[in-house]
Amino acid sequence: MVRPAILCAALLLGAAGAWAQEPAPDASEPAPAQAVPRFEDTECWVEQTPALDLPGIRCGYLVVPERREAPDERLLRLAVAILPSRSAEPLPDPVLYLHGGPGGFAIGSPVSWIASPLRDDRELILLDQRGVGFSEPKLCPDLSVQDFRVMAGDHAPGDEIPERIAVAEACRDELLADGFDLSAWNSTTSGLDVEDLRQVLGIEEWNLLGVSYGTRLALGIMRATNGEGLRSVILDSAYPPWAPAWDSKTPDFARALNEFFKACEADQACDKAYPDLRGRFREALARLVDEPATSRIPPNAALPDGVLVNNAQDLAITLHQLLYDSRTYGALPLLIDEFVARNESVASHVAEVMSLRGTALSRGVNLIVECYERAPFQRRVRQARYDETDPLIAEVHTYFDADYDVCAAWSDKRARDREARPVRVDVPTLVMGGRFDPITPPEWGERVSRTLPDARFLEFPVGHGAYRSHACARQVAGDFVDDPAAILDARCIDRMPPPDYWTRVRHSPDTWTLLRGLALVPDLKIQAALGGGLLLLLVGVAGFGIRRVSHRVSGKAVPLPQLSAHRLVLGTVWTAVAFWVAFLALVFWVGARHSLLAVVGLPVGSHVLLWVPILGLALAAAAALRLWNDWDDAPLGRWCADAGLWLAAVLMLGLRFAFDL
Repeated sequence: MVRPAILCAALLLGAAGAWAQEPAPDASEPAPAQAVPRFEDTECWVEQTPALDLPGIRCGYLVVPERREAPDERLLRLAVAILPSRSAEPLPDPVLYLHGGPGGFAIGSPVSWIASPLRDDRELILLDQRGVGFSEPKLCPDLSVQDFRVMAGDHAPGDEIPERIAVAEACRDELLADGFDLSAWNSTTSGLDVEDLRQVLGIEEWNLLGVSYGTRLALGIMRATNGEGLRSVILDSAYPPWAPAWDSKTPDFARALNEFFKACEADQACDKAYPDLRGRFREALARLVDEPATSRIPPNAALPDGVLVNNAQDLAITLHQLLYDSRTYGALPLLIDEFVARNESVASHVAEVMSLRGTALSRGVNLIVECYERAPFQRRVRQARYDETDPLIAEVHTYFDADYDVCAAWSDKRARDREARPVRVDVPTLVMGGRFDPITPPEWGERVSRTLPDARFLEFPVGHGAYRSHACARQVAGDFVDDPAAILDARCIDRMPPPDYWTRVRHSPDTWTLLRGLALVPDLKIQAALGGGLLLLLVGVAGFGIRRVSHRVSGKAVPLPQLSAHRLVLGTVWTAVAFWVAFLALVFWVGARHSLLAVVGLPVGSHVLLWVPILGLALAAAAALRLWNDWDDAPLGRWCADAGLWLAAVLMLGLRFAFDL
């Protein structure tokens, strides 16, 4: 290793030599501006996203102008993370992931991509598009929170729209005052950013994987480049430029709900446990129209007062969002049942989950893009005609109605009509759709595949985003990228099992409290009580073990009465340790299937585990009696150590009763 002092001296000498050989620049001449686009390497954002601490990862910013016609004005820094391939000799055509939204992000949630099979032979590039994630600058970063707070209030369906328009217009006025060009933030300019990234990284060809809005962006890139530089494209949950995205929000949601209800009716266990699920859902909606329920949750950034009024609109939004992720499907019938029963604990936990998720999307970027390239091609009269198909759903599913009015006042700038036409570029393309997708129905994907000369469509029994939902979709996508011209083996779709419906559950309100406090929203008190307590017990047991070994080596005898008490204390300790390790493993297993399962409780049968602390306390009582009898006979130091360990074990066992498990 080169010593720092030697390296520093060498750098100084080199700089001095260069200074001696080159004339000093004229101080009166301004420094030349750096060319754009350019790539600037930077440290990865490990502090905010620990998963980025990946060997071989490369992070940086793509620096581009806000407007291509004014490259010397405002510059944007788009965050990029290049995940290395697991292969020692990766192929030269990486995969670029285009996230959804508009307003989503990629780099802040890289965990699913780290294990992706796409990295077996290729690098995987994550890009945060303009104004989102780690990219700079942010557009109205507080708008999502403000919008959610309006939704959390006590409003009848549709009555919150004026307030949502007001906070959106305040964002627009702020952007205009800061000199932002509202017409420069759209899919066309983002597509140019993507092409700039390919050029500055020196990539000859790459593969695109777009999900949701990312498919709209991918199609725009295909149109703009005419396929140049594109080896293959995957469109997952297609959001094509011509889609009646706003006009069909209600019927698309109703269609997905209907598909889900039919799937439950076709499953013997689900139908038996939740007969007439469709009717019960409507019952819950109708009741919440007349009797909203107030949920109180731990205060967070979205809800500083911790109060959310659950009305029919909130239930509709909740079900709409939960249908995105097929991992929730096993719990959805149960959650609907709990809403019908007005279980306040479950409603509050679900409200907290939604408050944590509801502010992840950048509402500012979403509006600036959609108002420019979606709003001009939507017709509210068409939405009204669609609503006639399901009047009750239409009455309460009003969240998206505000966008018509917001965009009407947002700006008079709009995309060209050409941007709403189908794309017909000849690039090998795989289109994937989800049967239960409530926002981008599979019919859109089918139509996209028919307009592209070299495309094939596959439907999976999942929700929104097939790739992230199931290993089968990941396998098919990986095979396609490996050989875009090959015949795809999609037989795994027929082998995909139905949802594992939770038909028997033990209600456990604090299961969610533990999962949230330990992992989702870290709570220092819970972490210290459980983690610190378990660590203390294990250190104490280890100390006794070391001392006992040393006694055996030295030939010292341990008095039998003390040994008896000690064994009872150790039995109490190991019971406490075994219970909490097993119980927390069960909680995390439930959370791994989906965090929403934890809002209700645990699988039936877990009550057996909850009896273990009672056994532990019985052992503790016997140990206490023995310690009392050994007070005069045992060495004071040894007795105090046993008593201290006994007390710690009793406190840990008592925690089971402090939580409502």
